[in-house]
Amino acid sequence: CSLGCPGCFNPHTHSKGGGRTIAIEVLAQRILARSDIEGVTFSGGEPFEQAAPLHALARLLRPAGLSILAFSGFTIEEIRSGSVAQKALLEACDVLVDGRYDPKRATPRLWRGSSNQRIHFLTPRHLDWLPRIERVERTIEFQIAPDGSVTITGFPEPRLSRSLTGKPPSS
Repeated sequence: CSLGCPGCFNPHTHSKGGGRTIAIEVLAQRILARSDIEGVTFSGGEPFEQAAPLHALARLLRPAGLSILAFSGFTIEEIRSGSVAQKALLEACDVLVDGRYDPKRATPRLWRGSSNQRIHFLTPRHLDWLPRIERVERTIEFQIAPDGSVTITGFPEPRLSRSLTGKPPSS
């Protein structure tokens, strides 16, 4: 991700040289082998800076009925005026949460870390969530890897962050 939003919860995903390489078809097969999911979420590093391969992945997942939700630091307006690949990825999404994270505007609202971020329902698929999106529903996901490392996804309250890590959240 080249955006470098202050307070980003996953700055370790920013390096273009980081991560692992996997064939799109292999990743699609792994996802499609799961029977316990209804969709996938594309999040940071910035999905729209990886638009072509993510669009290719979405094209393999859509026929199986999986939904696509994307979190982007770009606004929908920036994406719509972006590259052909970015526009194609946007077209493949059911829901887009857009806008750069701003720690000065933190919010506990569903799917957003800061109040400037917006939720766009791009297809009718998840419109049933509309009545719930303004409720206070801060959620945090903990992933524990086989090596014991823990990844926290979301924006925990500062007190929880301090108790888990011994230091305040980055800002």
